[in-house]
Amino acid sequence: MARGAPSTGFWTDATAQDPKRNYRFLVTIGSMEFGAQWIAKSVSRPSFTIETTEHSFLNHTFYYPTRTKWDEITCTLVDPVTPDAALQTAQIIKASGYDPSILTTADYGTTTTKAAAVGALNSVTIAMVEGVHSGDIHKPFIEKWTLHAPFLTGAKFSELAYDNDDLSTIELTIRYDWAMLEVNPGTPNISYVGEAADMIAEGGIMNPSVWKP
Repeated sequence: MARGAPSTGFWTDATAQDPKRNYRFLVTIGSMEFGAQWIAKSVSRPSFTIETTEHSFLNHTFYYPTRTKWDEITCTLVDPVTPDAALQTAQIIKASGYDPSILTTADYGTTTTKAAAVGALNSVTIAMVEGVHSGDIHKPFIEKWTLHAPFLTGAKFSELAYDNDDLSTIELTIRYDWAMLEVNPGTPNISYVGEAADMIAEGGIMNPSVWKP
């Protein structure tokens, strides 16, 4: 067995826990009614890019890692009548500091700020869940991303057409500073062997279930 690989796997054990499935997820937007959980259609998980700088010497180019930048995520919501997702989106923009209905001189100083924009969205979490709930409230997920200081940077409303009978949707674009990943430490049928087990035993991984910058 290769070092660092799980001692059991879904490909050899029919009773093992299912692998993560793309349709088993819950996204929660703190400022939207019911957290927008039941109207969420899709969401992208956080991703990041490690930038590089280069140094040239004669015919050679050498690269060095520099800053890590987290990429925006997109979340597509179905737009029902009750609650009205379009109205809630407009309210988030207004609470962020932008109100197109205010044009008087006295209110020129009201502009969008990061504090207001983050407060307007409140919080964003993306959780992947199991196929069968264990009944333990302390194990509601197998993977959870929590966005730090998220705010809305875009909203794209679906086009209308007479030959399209799909549900109306809104695609939200969300920027954040960084994201924290949590993996449920109580997930069954997972063990570490080889290098991974050695690192945990030696204290190389203080908490293998949580990763954050």
